[in-house]
Amino acid sequence: MSEMLEHLCTLLEAELARQGEVYQACLAQRAAVARQDIAQVEQSAKAINALIRAAKAAERERLHVVGEIVQTFQLPLEQQTLTGLIQAVPEPWRHRLAVFQAELRRIVAATRAQAHELSRSIQYALRAANEAMGALTPRMERPYDARGVKSAPLGLAPALIDQRG
Repeated sequence: MSEMLEHLCTLLEAELARQGEVYQACLAQRAAVARQDIAQVEQSAKAINALIRAAKAAERERLHVVGEIVQTFQLPLEQQTLTGLIQAVPEPWRHRLAVFQAELRRIVAATRAQAHELSRSIQYALRAANEAMGALTPRMERPYDARGVKSAPLGLAPALIDQRG
C-alpha cells in the first residue's frame, strides 16, 4: 500500500510542477500581450497547450493509481475524491496528500485569475483594434428603394488612407 501512496505522491508532485509551469506561461503570455509581442503570445499559447496535453496524459495514470487505492480502502463512491482519500489514508500520507491538495488549489486559482486578466486584456486590445479599423473604413449608408426596403448590400466608403499609406 505504501508503494501506491508513494507513487501517487510522485504523480501529484509532477502535476504541481506542471501547473506551476502553466502559471508561468500565463504570466509570460499576459506580459507579451501588454508589449504587443505577437510571436511571444503564440509561443506562450503553444507552451500552455503542450502542458495541458501533458496534464491530460498524466491524469490517466493518476486515476489508475487512485482507483487501486480506492479499491484497497474500499471507499464508497461519494468518498472517491482526493479529500476522501486524505481522510482514509494513514499518516504520513494524509499530511502529504493534504499539502498537495492545498498547493494544487492555490496554483490553479492563481492561474485562473491570470487567465481571466489575460482574457480581459485581449478583449480590450480587440475592441481598440476594431474601433481603429472602423475609423479607417467607415460604412456607407445603404440606399433604400421606394418602399423603404434596403436594396443594395452594405459597402465600404473610401478609406482614409489609400493602399500606399
